[in-house]
Amino acid sequence: MWKPKQVCKCENNEVSNRVLIDVSHTSRKILNSGVQRVVRNICRFAKQSAPGLDMQTVVVRRNSFHPIDLTDLRPRNRVRETILHAMLQSYQAAAKIVSKLLPLTNPRRWTSPSTEHSGVANFPLQPFKKLNVAQFFAREVEISNGDLLIMPDAYWAKSEVWPAVKAAKARGARIAIVIYDLIPITHPSFVSEKAAKSFDLYLRNVAQYADMVVAISETVRNQLEQLFRQSEYECSNDCVFASFELGAEFEAKEGNVREHIQEIFPPDANNSPHLMVATFDPRKNHSFVLDAFEKVWQHYPERKLCFIGGVGWLCEDVIERIQQHPKYGKQLFALHDVSDVELHYCYRRARSVLMPSIVEGFGLPIAEALWHQRHVFASGTDIHREVGRDECEYFSLDTPRDLAKMMIAWETQQDDCSPRKDSSYQPISWDQSVAGLIEQCTSQLFPDTAQTDKQAA
Repeated sequence: MWKPKQVCKCENNEVSNRVLIDVSHTSRKILNSGVQRVVRNICRFAKQSAPGLDMQTVVVRRNSFHPIDLTDLRPRNRVRETILHAMLQSYQAAAKIVSKLLPLTNPRRWTSPSTEHSGVANFPLQPFKKLNVAQFFAREVEISNGDLLIMPDAYWAKSEVWPAVKAAKARGARIAIVIYDLIPITHPSFVSEKAAKSFDLYLRNVAQYADMVVAISETVRNQLEQLFRQSEYECSNDCVFASFELGAEFEAKEGNVREHIQEIFPPDANNSPHLMVATFDPRKNHSFVLDAFEKVWQHYPERKLCFIGGVGWLCEDVIERIQQHPKYGKQLFALHDVSDVELHYCYRRARSVLMPSIVEGFGLPIAEALWHQRHVFASGTDIHREVGRDECEYFSLDTPRDLAKMMIAWETQQDDCSPRKDSSYQPISWDQSVAGLIEQCTSQLFPDTAQTDKQAA
């Protein structure tokens, strides 16, 4: 039976002091990439960072915004994840057998996809992938004059949000969009042609609708302002450019760490792996680390290396290289489905953390590793030096030999104790990070309201 749609709105049509945080992409994903970790932490700390404001988490559905609570989705997502994982395991076991009988490359790729990809099984899996948020949209949020809409999600992969954003802006909302990097523009060889087109459309929408663009580093903020002021993406002269620093700590959650992860990362950090946390794609530079470790293993054959990250673009060769390596499963490991609880566990026990990326928007694993007092080896890019400051060892990307020499020299200085980093420096926490984001947005877009709140405090 059809029921009239309920609408949440401000009373008496007054100017709102409401902050809406859109999570349209993250709410539908069970991924644990950097973007999803940022979005979840913004939602986690938004209310306590500005107690005088009405904070609501929303998603776009059918060209309008609807309230949602990400914490309500966790039980449903866990059930959904269990179903998907069981179906994928069964499918991939059967597909592995069938693919060996197929002589043609394309059918083999479709029936036996790489880790985390579902191939032709994607079709029957679609209903399960859409289970997570279907019943949480009983009401529509009516946008009011003075609302602040903060958009921190992956909108290059969620383009259907823009009609709702256009309508919100027409009703008087101010739009603040968080941008993570400009890699498809500055380094187009690291993305597919389809991804480059999606990102181009994303930037055009940002330029059209954003009242404020907030980068996750000063390096990216400078790139953004130059791009939007001097190119075809030219935005309004009133658009404000700002940046905020990401937090580093993990939420204390209850949860189990799977036995095989505990075996890879024992309590004795001297026997734990060196760790690299990054999605598998070319710009993350997994092959560079493997090349360096071939030299490290010549001096320290029992040292371990573990990669943690989802499967991205153009990574089949490096994953195959890992899986066929003679040390795989003994001194070399790759994990693709690690939870927050497990990632926290791995950071705490890692011998060191490696960050060899060619280009990043921030480099969140550096901040996370320093929070856990791990020694960090990072490529000497501008953004890594901004995030890691003087707390990391930086190596050149010219040759893996530089990283190998640095690690061998470091290993010779270690004893049998846990190699914790001795430093008084600690990255900012997520509550500080989110408070900085909210303060930036409100003070720049609603200076009168922000000043009143400060005086009241």
